Amino acid sequence: MPPVDGVTTDTQDTALVQSHAARALRGGFGGKLCIHPAQLAAVHAAFAPAPEQADWARRVVDGFAAAQGGVFSIDGRMVDAPVVALARQVLARAARIRVPQGASGLG
Repeated sequence: MPPVDGVTTDTQDTALVQSHAARALRGGFGGKLCIHPAQLAAVHAAFAPAPEQADWARRVVDGFAAAQGGVFSIDGRMVDAPVVALARQVLARAARIRVPQGASGLG
């Protein structure tokens, strides 16, 4: 399980909270602690995969199953075990934040 980032003490600057959360995601963190409900939407927006990312991840996982665990290609790019692992991580984040398939942009 990935580590969880600490709090951002500013509870009103949602752009700052989202920026800190996005930085945490890039750094390998799996979540961020919040100290106020006003921070939740910004953290969710930062950690939620874009709908296009979630769709890509679904196609990778489905393609892996169809290839019966072998190497295959999606959008002209080779897909192997590390790419499938990344796709599964994206889907796990989408499920935790409930990103619907084919959803339009996140706030």
